[in-house]
Amino acid sequence: MKRILLASASAAALYAAPALAQDNTSTVNQTGSGADATVTQTGAQNNSDVEQSADASATVTQSGADSGYGLAPPNNDSRITQSADGATAQVTQAGELNRSTVDQTGAGSATVGQTGVYNESHVAQSAAATATVSQFGAPPSGGPGVGQGDNLSNVTQNGASSATVLQTSDSTDGFPSNDSSILQNGDGDTANVTQTGDNNSSDVTQGNTSSATVVQNGAGNGSIIAQNSMSTADVNQQGSSNTSDIEQSGDYLHATLDQDGEGNDSKITQTRRGGNANVDQFGDFGKSDIQQIGENNTVGTSDNAAGVQQLSGSLRESSLIIQGGRLNSAKVTQGGTDDVSEIRQNVGYLTDHPNTGNAVTVTQSGGSNVSHVAQGSLDPLTGDYAPTSDGNIANVSQSGSDGLSDITQNGDTNTASVGQSGLSDQSAITQYGSGNTATVTQGLDGSVSSVTQNGVGNTASVTQ
Repeated sequence: MKRILLASASAAALYAAPALAQDNTSTVNQTGSGADATVTQTGAQNNSDVEQSADASATVTQSGADSGYGLAPPNNDSRITQSADGATAQVTQAGELNRSTVDQTGAGSATVGQTGVYNESHVAQSAAATATVSQFGAPPSGGPGVGQGDNLSNVTQNGASSATVLQTSDSTDGFPSNDSSILQNGDGDTANVTQTGDNNSSDVTQGNTSSATVVQNGAGNGSIIAQNSMSTADVNQQGSSNTSDIEQSGDYLHATLDQDGEGNDSKITQTRRGGNANVDQFGDFGKSDIQQIGENNTVGTSDNAAGVQQLSGSLRESSLIIQGGRLNSAKVTQGGTDDVSEIRQNVGYLTDHPNTGNAVTVTQSGGSNVSHVAQGSLDPLTGDYAPTSDGNIANVSQSGSDGLSDITQNGDTNTASVGQSGLSDQSAITQYGSGNTATVTQGLDGSVSSVTQNGVGNTASVTQ
C-alpha cells in the first residue's frame, strides 16, 4: 500500500501568477509497495521532491519566510531518495534558503532539522545507520546588514553507524560558516559534532567500531579526526583559530585534546596499538606534536590527567613527543613564554618488544627554556635492528628563563635528574650503559654543567 499526504497553506498558490511570493511545489514518486510520504508546506517558495522505490517512510515539513535579503529562491529545498526497505527520513525546515538532501540505499534513519538562514545538509546512507542533523542559522530572521547563518553538514554512512551534528551560527555581521563532514565506512562507529560560532570546521573519517566527539565553540577553529579501528578521539576547542589533527591508523587507540585560547595547534599521530595521548593547551599560539609509532605508549593517563599541558596565560609554548617501543610514558608541563620541549623515546625501534618502559617528566615555568630528552635509538631507519633502551627515567625542571637542558640515555635503567632555577643555566647529561645515575642542581645564573657516563652503575652529582 502506498500513502501520500500533501498539505499547503494556500492551494490557490498553485495557480497564482509568477509574481506572487508563494510558490509551494511538491513532487512524490513511488514505485513498489509499502511506501509512505507526508509533505507539509507553508510560507513561500518551498520545494520538495520525494522518490521512493521501496517500503520506506518520508516526512517533510517546510515553512519558508523571507528575511529581507532579496536572494533567489528556494527558501526551503528538500530532496529525499529512498531505495531500501525500512528506510526512514524526517526533514523539518523553517526559515530562508535552507537545503537538505537525503539519499538512502540502506535501511537507515535520517532526521534533519534546519532553522534560520543558509543551512545546508547532505545525508547518504547505504546501511542501517542513524543520522541526526540540527542546524540553526543565526539570526533566525536576518536582514541586510544584520548577518546570517551559513551551516554546512555532510554525513556519509556505509555501515551500521551513528552520527549526530549540531551547528549554531551566532554571527551578527557577515557570512559565517560552520562546516562538518562525517564519513563512516564500517559498523559500530559513533560520531558527535557540535559547533557554535563562526567559521568552524570539522572532518571525521572512521573505519569501524570507533568513536569521535568534536565540540567547537568560537571562531575559526578546525578539527580533523581520522580513525581506523576500535579507537576513541575527543576534541574540545574553545576560543579562536585553534587547529587539531588526530590520525589513528592502528587500533585500540585513545586521544583527547582540549584547547582554549587563540591560535593553538595540536597534532596526534598514532600508528600501532594501544597508544594513549592527552593534550591540554590553554594559552595562546601553543604547539603540540605527539607521534606514537610504538605500542601501549602514554602521554598522560586521561583527559583529566593530560600528558602535555600548556597552561593558561602561556604564549608560544612548543612540545614534541615521539615514542617507539612499548610502555613508554611522557609528561610535559609548560606555563611561560617561548619554551620548547622535545622528547624522543625508542624512535628507531618500531616493532613489538616486551617492555621498553622509559619515562620522562619535563616542567618549565619560566620563559625561553629549551629541553631535549632522547632515550634509545633516534634513527628510525634502523627499524627492527635498533638496540632497545629499557627502564630509563629522565626528570627536568626549569623554573628560570633561558635555560637549556639536554639529556641522552642509551641503555637500561639509567636515571637523569636536572633542576635549574637560575637564568641562562645549561646542563648536558649523556649516559651509555646501564644503572647509571646523574643528578644536577643549579641555583646561580649562568651555571654550566656537563656529565658523561659510559658503563655500569656510575653515579654523578653536581650542585652549583
